[in-house]
Amino acid sequence: MNFLINLPIKEIKNGSRFTNLVYFLISFVTIIYVSQIYRIIFKSSDSLLLIRFTEDYVLIGLLFAIILFRGKLIVNNVAPFLIIFIYLSLNYLFAISDFDQYRRFIIMMLWYTIAINALRFLQPKTFFYIIASLGILAAGTMLINVEQTIADYVINSSRIHTEGEGMDININDISLILVAFLTILTVMSKNVAEIKYRNTLIFLLHICTILILLIGSSRSALLFYLLIVVYAFINMPIKYLIIPFLLFVTSIFAAIIFSEELIIISRFVEFDYQTSGRILAIQDSLSNFADNPMFGIGEYRQEAMQIQQIGDPDHNFYTRLLGSNGIIGFICVVTFLLGLIAPVIKDKKTKGIFLLQSFFLYSLVFSPGGPGIIIVASTIFYLSQKKNNNPNISMPIS
Repeated sequence: MNFLINLPIKEIKNGSRFTNLVYFLISFVTIIYVSQIYRIIFKSSDSLLLIRFTEDYVLIGLLFAIILFRGKLIVNNVAPFLIIFIYLSLNYLFAISDFDQYRRFIIMMLWYTIAINALRFLQPKTFFYIIASLGILAAGTMLINVEQTIADYVINSSRIHTEGEGMDININDISLILVAFLTILTVMSKNVAEIKYRNTLIFLLHICTILILLIGSSRSALLFYLLIVVYAFINMPIKYLIIPFLLFVTSIFAAIIFSEELIIISRFVEFDYQTSGRILAIQDSLSNFADNPMFGIGEYRQEAMQIQQIGDPDHNFYTRLLGSNGIIGFICVVTFLLGLIAPVIKDKKTKGIFLLQSFFLYSLVFSPGGPGIIIVASTIFYLSQKKNNNPNISMPIS
């Protein structure tokens, strides 16, 4: 369910260079914040710490700017949000005092609402160029000083610390954010016609992303990356598949030859399901769910117990949610999440929505923070709106 809130404020329409610039900046800054791409670009600098602590306030400021300039606000997924809000309020007051979880979904709804309103200012081609530029820039900052990247994210095994405010983002989340950007570009390219340098920009982001995946050895991101590659080649003329096929065969032979040097291959081959901390944490969450199927044991308690007993909390959002909140909380939260990725207007001509939806759900399996999911969900809303309301967006010319 979505609706439009009309406020007693006169809309400032696009026309002058100043208003166009303001609308562009609102959209650009929103993308930088809600996608968390800035955390890759700035890494562990003092600027990152400042931005990380102030991001909620900046986004609220952008929300007020949108209201003042447009005089209206689109609110989507209202009913599921109200359900989860009531559930978390009652849960916090009378059952399990997990304020962080209460805050998390309110902030998620806030970010999503700001994003779907801000992206409407952008033409599809502009949106494509922003995503491509930021993705290539973020990956490029890591590849320029590749030795430092390896030292920070591979040698020092910067995989455990992740979502805390002001902390560095880990290599798994970095990889998933880049894959999220690549997913958006791939889907946009299927739906927006005549984008200059489209293939070049997508190819550059492919190269940058796969290099980061190989350096960081992120299995979860690599698996979805391969799905993107398969989707990109579907229905492509055979003559355009020759070079990619040769590159694929070459990559397979190179992987076999240098298998001992490629950490990511050893992470697949040598993975021990019986002793893996992640698997043990998932099993523990499911055990907590079995013992407390209705309401769970609470996120604080579950995470503290897993860190003490296993050394690592559950990274699977779904099993973690079952163990901490039980089946009632699980249904409320998952209904809310599914509402974020449901197209407002269903149109069979819009291609690739399932790929964006798949990434959204897939990302949460490996990271409870869901890196990249807000910008992906916002893109689904953006495409479903633009395809039906904007004559400037059309199918690519084959």
